[in-house]
Amino acid sequence: MDELQVLNDMFRQFDLQFEIVSQSDNKIIFKSDNGDRCIITIELRKRQHSRHIYVNSLEKCAPYSGTEILEQIVQFGKEMNVDYITLSDKSSIGPFNLYVLEILTTGQSWYNRLGFYSSVHAQEVEFNTFVSQLPFETLMIYRKYLSHIQSFPQIYAEKNTLGNVKYAQSKVVQFSSFLEDFPQFHPEQSIRDILTSIKQQYLFKGSTETLTEEQTESLAALLNYLSLLIYYEGYESHLKRDIHWKKTGGARGKPRRKPRKTKKNRVKSRKTR
Repeated sequence: MDELQVLNDMFRQFDLQFEIVSQSDNKIIFKSDNGDRCIITIELRKRQHSRHIYVNSLEKCAPYSGTEILEQIVQFGKEMNVDYITLSDKSSIGPFNLYVLEILTTGQSWYNRLGFYSSVHAQEVEFNTFVSQLPFETLMIYRKYLSHIQSFPQIYAEKNTLGNVKYAQSKVVQFSSFLEDFPQFHPEQSIRDILTSIKQQYLFKGSTETLTEEQTESLAALLNYLSLLIYYEGYESHLKRDIHWKKTGGARGKPRRKPRKTKKNRVKSRKTR
């Protein structure tokens, strides 16, 4: 099977053309050859008993949505009979960390909604929902945040290392003027309520207002800080979606062999009639 030909045939409707930039016995790397427009890099990895795709990079390809592009990659995976697809979540909207924004406002990221999850997704949802409901003032002091998450001992231990504490405290300074830049919000409000209002008011379709330079800086700094507070064990490096391709027989679609008739199974067959 010519993998490159299949890939280009499937993406012709998007006016995208791929080329092979690297190839070995166990891996082929495809990259969209469209100049600076819509860079997509896909790795088809082959192992002895499995195959999978790693989406190395995925940029928005206007006028097509990221969802349309990713679903077409999934269809390519099915054509290649891969077992699963993995990717890293580097999604952003302008200077803002999109996966943090989505996790703390809806409970799941954009990739989660498309079926890509980490190995500890259930624990992530439980903890991140808890964090999103904390008052904003709690999050402005890292030690106070730590005192609230002691009911999650494993995560608490990870967040309470000396290095994490010092790093987080240094980040707080960068968004300390957040409530001054957004005077409509109050420290008693939950982080979910505040971020949801910001999404609707400034960031997404139908937004009625534009962020000032100061608001942009403090919001970007806040989201970067919040990325330290949520739980995403391995989240950025390994989101996975299993692929259920149609099996037409045995492994990799090979027809199954009929069992040879022996005296033993002939006798068994007669008994079941």
